[in-house]
Amino acid sequence: MEYYNPFFSHGIFLNRINRFVAKVKISGRVEEVYVPNTGRLSELALPGAEVLLSSLNNSRFRYKILYIIKDEFPVMIDSTYSNRLFHDLIISEKVPYFENIYSAKREVTYENHRFDFLIKDNQGEHFVEVKSCTLFYDGVASFPDAVSLRAAEHVAALAKSSKGTLVFFILSDSAKIFIPNYHRDYNFYKTLLHYKNEITIKALRVSYSNTLDIDTVTDVPVFLPEVGRSGIFILLFRHKNKESFHIVAGKGNDVFKGIKTFRSGKSSSINLSEFDFILDIPVITEYKDLSFFLKLMEANFNFNKLDFGDVLLLSFKENPAASKKFWEVVLFLWFGDFSRIELF
Repeated sequence: MEYYNPFFSHGIFLNRINRFVAKVKISGRVEEVYVPNTGRLSELALPGAEVLLSSLNNSRFRYKILYIIKDEFPVMIDSTYSNRLFHDLIISEKVPYFENIYSAKREVTYENHRFDFLIKDNQGEHFVEVKSCTLFYDGVASFPDAVSLRAAEHVAALAKSSKGTLVFFILSDSAKIFIPNYHRDYNFYKTLLHYKNEITIKALRVSYSNTLDIDTVTDVPVFLPEVGRSGIFILLFRHKNKESFHIVAGKGNDVFKGIKTFRSGKSSSINLSEFDFILDIPVITEYKDLSFFLKLMEANFNFNKLDFGDVLLLSFKENPAASKKFWEVVLFLWFGDFSRIELF
């Protein structure tokens, strides 16, 4: 399906300057635009990606990004806009589980926390927190794509309120299952697991018309697996004096401790004093096998390799993380096993 909305401008994503600013080419002109999402968006915000933008009336930015096109599907990245849409869908009774709503107050405070909604229905009042989900792979939707202490605090506060519902609002029509992204934010995952019986957890996916109006909202199963902290870890660096990029990959019983060790420069395996850190990727898995990761990389990239036993050093001429292929490898490592689960 081709999507078209006359109120949106088209552009080509170039690069992200920081969390809130990106460079986009619009009608042949490069502009700095507002990014209304604090997540990493690593697998979406890639050079060359098509974006849909809305106009802004402020002194710094003329546009903000609303959608990034991934695999021909527009993924909404504006969490404020998606919350407004969710409110409209509730009021119009298009959302499963929220069909008999009397009222929906927005931005409601409970103790030191602010929730997206206070819903009143025939069961009384209860708080609702909506988390926009932009991370997908082969039928799997997940949240978050970056560490979010605030998200974990929201879960605990919902449980304390005794009348809380957490909604993962999946902005894709391809999702068949939702799992929390314990690779990226283990604390959020453990918090969700701890309070799973004290709050209501829902995952809801959307489908769009060709004008980007939401046609339907569908319930999606939520899966909360029991996982530890073991697996492999991937760190990306750039050489301080050379135009080269380097991946350090290791394995261990605690991937987060392994990442911390290499980022602090305390590892005895590799001297990283000439490298600048770019990003880290934990992969929690029972199979602590670097050879599988190496095979996936060899199938997609050219690089030089040094093998230190429990640690690999891969060297590239260009940044692999600027490539869609790299994030396909990461997403496969994160969610490949779950894409084959049948829950229906």
